[in-house]
Amino acid sequence: MDVYEVDGARSRCTFEELEGTTSSLERGFVMVRRPTNWWVPNRGLFRASAFRDVGGIHPNDQGEYSADWTWLLHLAIIGEFVRVPESLCEKYYKPGSISKQWPHDPVQIAALQRAGVAEIRGSNLDPLRKAVLMAPLRLGPRLPGPVKRIAKRLTTRRRY
Repeated sequence: MDVYEVDGARSRCTFEELEGTTSSLERGFVMVRRPTNWWVPNRGLFRASAFRDVGGIHPNDQGEYSADWTWLLHLAIIGEFVRVPESLCEKYYKPGSISKQWPHDPVQIAALQRAGVAEIRGSNLDPLRKAVLMAPLRLGPRLPGPVKRIAKRLTTRRRY
């Protein structure tokens, strides 16, 4: 995606972190971290069945602050993303753009984390995977050793 800032500066934004990730739990962990440019896939195409499963974009209790993140988190749990390695759209920020005005403060972040937990709860993951995926949102990025070990065991592919 080509992004044009209010001052006219242009940048190309890509999101490659989900490429080749086939495990729903691994994809969920990628999105839980909200890596750089996590929002780029929101400008893509989605299966109608995925839209029905997720139910669209849900505002959090602070409004629409990063509501597309919870949408993409849930979509990542449902299935793989396919990335087209070229610019397919343009995003223009205008003076007064809502997304440029959000405060990105602890209150907003906490509301977003609660919304992420709600999306994971509503997913089709089994209870153990739900609990492990919710852990970083509830406990922060430094997970206790036992949670790390369970997450690693659940995301490691076994080859027989």
